[in-house]
Amino acid sequence: MDEKDRTAIHEVMEQQTVSVSKAGLIATLNARTRILAAANPINSRYNVNRTAVQNIGLPAALLTRFDVVFLVLDTFGDKTADLAMAKHILNLHKGETFSHVGINDINYPIFSTNDFRKIIRATSSVKAYLSPEVVEQIINYYVESRIEEYKRGLDLEELTYITPRTLLSIIRLSQGLAKLRFSSIVETDDVNEAIKLVVASKESVSKRRKATAKTENNKNLRYYQMLKDYSKNLCNEQGWILFDDMLNATQDVINEDIELLIDALVASSEAMWDSIERNKFRFI
Repeated sequence: MDEKDRTAIHEVMEQQTVSVSKAGLIATLNARTRILAAANPINSRYNVNRTAVQNIGLPAALLTRFDVVFLVLDTFGDKTADLAMAKHILNLHKGETFSHVGINDINYPIFSTNDFRKIIRATSSVKAYLSPEVVEQIINYYVESRIEEYKRGLDLEELTYITPRTLLSIIRLSQGLAKLRFSSIVETDDVNEAIKLVVASKESVSKRRKATAKTENNKNLRYYQMLKDYSKNLCNEQGWILFDDMLNATQDVINEDIELLIDALVASSEAMWDSIERNKFRFI
């Protein structure tokens, strides 16, 4: 994101205002809207060995202002997911329309854009308030979560630690759930569902990264080191190594797929393929 755009959206989310400069005049307008954002990772490939802040390239001060952040990763090897995606894209190009979408053998209805507009228009006039019981529930969750994090230890590079902004996220999500029921009172079930969304968001950002990176790195750490050792004798003056040369040199000592190992190193920004032809690579 351009630095000017980053500054502008930061003002919107921080001060709820937007400054517009035109013909030498500067006007400050109120900004009352919801922000739904989608971001591609740096280099167009999510690196599971890095944090979400490092992958997306936006400061944590800005990312933590979003109530929930979810990762949608393109994982390899899941034939069922790939098949469903391919069919969906091809059916769209055939001009077919869908009334439902199936996920894990459960059919969910699809709402049109007009349906969403009607729902938002109808619920925007509803004012949802927190009851004393709900307030106590949110406070208890906040305090207990902070104590648990203190005992476990904080990872300040992640977006997973509980802050006062988390309280505001739970309140907004709870009120939104109540509005969907056209209720003026936020109930316990609304808070429970909001907390589930917040917890799922934090797990999406942190656990997947830690589990994936730890498992893959521990599994093939010895092979990664072998590739680096062999590269010293196989690379040219520019540091490039022909894939076939590496394959021939290591076929008797490495039982794993060499190309997949190199892909893993590329994903962790330790190596790079030739951008023109995928026949050579180099370590960074």
